Amino acid sequence: MPVRPVRRQTRLASRPWKRRGSQLAEAFTLIELLLVIAMIAVLAGLLLPALGRARSAADSAVCKGNLRQLALGLEIYAGDHDSYPGRRPPNPIDPWGELWFHQLERAVGQQWPSRNFAPGGSPKRSSSLWACPAYQSLGGIFARGDAADPHFAVGSYGYNDSGAALPTLAPKYRPSGLGGSWQMNLNGNEMPPASLSVRPAQVTNPADMIALGDTQLIAGPEADPKLSRYTYGWPSLAQALYSTSVREEAGITYQDGPLSITAASRAAMRKRHRGFWNIAFCDGHVESLKARQFFRVEDPRQNARWNYDNRSKPTTPGK
Repeated sequence: MPVRPVRRQTRLASRPWKRRGSQLAEAFTLIELLLVIAMIAVLAGLLLPALGRARSAADSAVCKGNLRQLALGLEIYAGDHDSYPGRRPPNPIDPWGELWFHQLERAVGQQWPSRNFAPGGSPKRSSSLWACPAYQSLGGIFARGDAADPHFAVGSYGYNDSGAALPTLAPKYRPSGLGGSWQMNLNGNEMPPASLSVRPAQVTNPADMIALGDTQLIAGPEADPKLSRYTYGWPSLAQALYSTSVREEAGITYQDGPLSITAASRAAMRKRHRGFWNIAFCDGHVESLKARQFFRVEDPRQNARWNYDNRSKPTTPGK
């Protein structure tokens, strides 16, 4: 007769943490639970910066795609009109004058976003080609500067309208960018508009001629008091060449006011694309650059990239 194995009986009564008929392991102790929580916190601390970098990279990729399409629209416009967009005199439809993006809208098939905020309210996001996602994550606002919104024009991208020629050197030196006019002088006063738009044939090195890109950001105490809770950018990229906040970011001491005034603006420009600027050139390619790589106009090589003849322009009177 075969011998049956004897089953060992477990005394459940001596193990109160186990239920009768179950195979549950022993319960966690408080120390083990705290160790698990600590490990989760460490992993979260390691992963969150990586997720932040991934999001920033994704926003930058979308921004570069926007700029490539805008640069293509710029090329189409220049081919159709034999000139790049330039400043036009004020008129009833455009109290600021027709700005470069007003002229480019038909070529790209999309409008610069309309005013996306109400006083005290949060800005609404836009999926337009004109809207950088990183700019919007910073609370960036838009306004078209037309009859529907006549007071000002702001947004995420700026245009190399006037080049590196210093406005205070006029009339000896004329604007050297693509738009052929200055929007403002260094004192913030409007300069007379000039119909000096550049023709494509005048751009001697399209692959080295800055066209448009991420523009200077204004935030905090540097902003208009009515807009101090928001971040905004001027539609003139060349205007940033002689901005205190931008030049400080480029490592140049050009202080015309306390640095506390520009601290919020500089912090915003560092958060957008982790301190890089996406810049499109006339041949359509886009580069990610630090401010010190293209805003140091005292460097003849960097200065030349802003000018249609690819030559350095004087940056101080008497030269």
